[in-house]
Amino acid sequence: MAKEATYGFMIWDAKSKGTLNNVLNLLRTEKKIVVYVVPTHAFQTVRTVDDLRTLLAVCTSQDLAVFEKELALSQFFQAVQAQLSFSLAENRVTGDEKVAVPALMQEIK
Repeated sequence: MAKEATYGFMIWDAKSKGTLNNVLNLLRTEKKIVVYVVPTHAFQTVRTVDDLRTLLAVCTSQDLAVFEKELALSQFFQAVQAQLSFSLAENRVTGDEKVAVPALMQEIK
């Protein structure tokens, strides 16, 4: 679903792992995400890992433990950090090398 979507809009009770999984998938594909967070009665935009951390801040520790077990949140954060490091390294290459990087990323996916 995340691959097909242009953006994501979700209503989240801060407990549903399915909704959170959709957020993670959309974030991986760098899609725009808007979440209505029921416990806070507020909309939140999620575009970065920091936005995701803010979203997760409304969850109970029990719910976070379930998310870790079921969705491997720590692995997600590690993968995103590695992707960010790669993106920063990409900015150091020059000319024709930069053109090859997006094509290589598509092959890896």
